[in-house]
Amino acid sequence: FVIESEELYDLKLSSTSSRVGNFTTLSFNLTFLNEEYTEKGLHNKSLDFLMEVLFNPNVSNNKFDSLSFNNCVNKLEKSIMGRKDNKTKYSIFALLQHMGDYAYSYDQYGYLSDLKNIDEAKLYEYYKKVLMNDLVDVYVIGNVDSNEIKEYFINNFKINSFKKEKMNVLIDEVLPRKRVKVFKEEDAVNQTKIAIGLRFNDVSEYERKYVLYVYNEILGGSGNSLLFDTVREKNSLAYYINSIAQGYDNLLISFPLSKIPKYFPFGSVIVIIIFNAFLPDAKASMLDIVLILIFSVYASIFATVIPRRTPVKLPGPSITIISFNSLVVILLSFRISSINGTV
Repeated sequence: FVIESEELYDLKLSSTSSRVGNFTTLSFNLTFLNEEYTEKGLHNKSLDFLMEVLFNPNVSNNKFDSLSFNNCVNKLEKSIMGRKDNKTKYSIFALLQHMGDYAYSYDQYGYLSDLKNIDEAKLYEYYKKVLMNDLVDVYVIGNVDSNEIKEYFINNFKINSFKKEKMNVLIDEVLPRKRVKVFKEEDAVNQTKIAIGLRFNDVSEYERKYVLYVYNEILGGSGNSLLFDTVREKNSLAYYINSIAQGYDNLLISFPLSKIPKYFPFGSVIVIIIFNAFLPDAKASMLDIVLILIFSVYASIFATVIPRRTPVKLPGPSITIISFNSLVVILLSFRISSINGTV
């Protein structure tokens, strides 16, 4: 693999797994030099390399190679066992886990109990189902002949693919909660971690794709946001504070970091608090100030009437080609529609 990639002028091939709404996306990313600057035929040779990896993996007796499989399992096991080492990520994980049984409630690394039930043969069977049954998009970015690239994929990319999504990408909207749901977890750390999850309903496609992210940037998406300026800069009540918009999950998440733990009796949200059990209760009132400031900022932004626009249809091309100069980038995305704890 390494030798062949170097012979192809240091070709780069990587893969990632991510989730948007109800879909998990398995992506294969191939980057190589344009043959205009190297040698004629490099495009096809590089694409042949990708096809070899996808359709002729390291398999014997209908199962993945045991050494490679065990290396991946061990790496994943360490990630799962080290989940609590990063308190910020763990607080968000705990928040989503307590917000109900939805696609975003499952840990992206999975669970040890499920990992132990996967073997080389089961994984290979699942891999074949992904190739043959899932919706696939191909994106080509580079200064290439569009017709030649499309012709190559038509002749060599032999897969079956759903032409229409049979599942809505959006997480279902949830009726507003009448009471705050609060979950606390104690840990021997020096700082309080607070993760606040807010669900939103009745949002148009235009608002979801554009307006929400502009509002999130104003709210807490950067160091120039209202939350950061109000809580961190002006009042020095947190080391940092941020917010994340997840449009296709109908979620907005905020996670300030403070030193002072305290139960928070406020509005229609979910609050996760992870705190150091040894901090004195006398200082707890400072956290009230932090949380009041946070929600005063929320109110000042989201009380604004969002203009209604015509929903924007999601693009669904099977092959997209974008012009670029010296490099060619191939991105294959497999949208996996069935998400559960095992997957």
